[in-house]
Amino acid sequence: MQNILNSNLVYYNKDGIEYIQFKKLLQYPEIIHCYTLRSGNNLNFPPIYKNEKILKQSYQKICNCLKLDASTIMKPHQTHTDKVEVVNEITELNEVDGMITNKINITLLTTSADCTSLLFYDPVKKVIGNIHSGWKGTLQAISEKTVEKMIKEYSCNPIDIICCICPCIKQCCFEVEEDVKDLFKNKYYNLENIDKIIQKRKSN
Repeated sequence: MQNILNSNLVYYNKDGIEYIQFKKLLQYPEIIHCYTLRSGNNLNFPPIYKNEKILKQSYQKICNCLKLDASTIMKPHQTHTDKVEVVNEITELNEVDGMITNKINITLLTTSADCTSLLFYDPVKKVIGNIHSGWKGTLQAISEKTVEKMIKEYSCNPIDIICCICPCIKQCCFEVEEDVKDLFKNKYYNLENIDKIIQKRKSN
């Protein structure tokens, strides 16, 4: 089943596996992408140290939907860093929250719950990126560092780079303490709408 969600997204349900794709990236048949949804009991993403077997089964189900080889998956151990690595082969990556590659036989995979996932593509240089950006990664400008690394490693032109922002927690549901609020307000004080982005909770 396929539904057009809005001007940017398409929703799919294939054999109970639910995921969305970006219309912009669908313009480029040379790449395959998706952002998976919970899908009831059909997908389960426990931490790998809890049940690696179930985790790999879920990855396999997604790959089956997208006609990908699950053995090509490159999944880093994410720890809310600003570290972005170039991936040329399937290997182990620790304390890494972003990956970029120009290899056609590598599938970049990151996981997120409340955090933001970012998908990058340069259709000129044929470079993809998959980034996990929690509040710590956002504060450390991991998305900016991704673009800088694409420029450095692959001579990408920033004007060619597409960035798609995946679903994440909304402002209404994300509360932080004063120390975290101050970190962002101090860093992004020059944004004209910063007081709309960061709002103080109203007392009851």
